[in-house]
Amino acid sequence: MIPNWNGERFLPTCLGSLREQSFKDFDVVMVDDNSTDGSVAFARRNFPEVRVLPLDENKGFSAAVNAGIRASGAEYVALLNNDTEVDPKWLHALVEAAEAHPEAGLFASKMVDFYDRRVLDGAGDALRRSGLPLRLGHGEDRGQYDETAFVFGACAGRLCTGATCWTMWGSSTRTSSPTARTGT
Repeated sequence: MIPNWNGERFLPTCLGSLREQSFKDFDVVMVDDNSTDGSVAFARRNFPEVRVLPLDENKGFSAAVNAGIRASGAEYVALLNNDTEVDPKWLHALVEAAEAHPEAGLFASKMVDFYDRRVLDGAGDALRRSGLPLRLGHGEDRGQYDETAFVFGACAGRLCTGATCWTMWGSSTRTSSPTARTGT
């Protein structure tokens, strides 16, 4: 599920990388938040396999995510920002982790910097003793986040079960959960 607002310039990379997934049993829903840059027409013309859900007004990120989750009806929902490119094994790894750990509600991806793939953007979120958030691994990658581990929350590249999504996002704007796992 991809929320989009005026992101036509990002769609070739993002949607193209989803076409290359080794895991094939999935649908892509792009919720367009009333873009004015031609995103809807571009996606429909170049990625006919993508289900485009245009909103009649810009309702913001959380409302677009909620609309996409409601529209998906899937057992698992992967949320992905439109300015990302995923590894061909991304969905396979997330589904494998979800099936191995049904007790977890969210699954965080190891995310690398778009322009410098040697630098880690993050591998999930944690909380400091003070209660302040911490992005695990931001700005580094020594391989310390290559294995599955529990994390407090997840960033935009995440996977959740349908039941967890409804509990978390059904009618609210919450975007994190106390249980999550990292994936590759």
